[in-house]
Amino acid sequence: MKYLTIILLIFSLNCSAQIKDVDYSIPKRDYGTALKTVGLYTASITLDAVGDALMDSGNKGWGHICNAASTGILISTPFIIDFDKKQWPWYAATYIFMRAAIFDIVYNLTRGLAWNYHGDTSGWDNVWGAFNPPAGAELFGRCIILSLAITIPLQNIK
Repeated sequence: MKYLTIILLIFSLNCSAQIKDVDYSIPKRDYGTALKTVGLYTASITLDAVGDALMDSGNKGWGHICNAASTGILISTPFIIDFDKKQWPWYAATYIFMRAAIFDIVYNLTRGLAWNYHGDTSGWDNVWGAFNPPAGAELFGRCIILSLAITIPLQNIK
């Protein structure tokens, strides 16, 4: 067994000498577009949640202002970000995951409700209400979804 180990060691050293010089360094990448995407989508979704909460609380004026600002951010996004049309599914996935992760929490906190409160008016709320996870499990799930929402543009949007 000792001789077999020595032979394999010598053979592996010989094989490694045959490898050409390969640059294993991590290539530098510009994350500007990805970070702008995450920031703008987060701002838009947060303003939309605040606007909806204010409108449902009876503060229609500020609710309309926040909803208009949210829409304004989304409309101005193509002027701020240089979109690659071939990557539109990644932009859509980022927005959907970001909305799933933060909208309900921001809405509930703005209205003064428990952060994990689930209503019964929308299909999304009905699904969460039927599933009814414990608060810690829901928070863990939303953190995973938020991680996906941030990772998708960092890995796929150039």
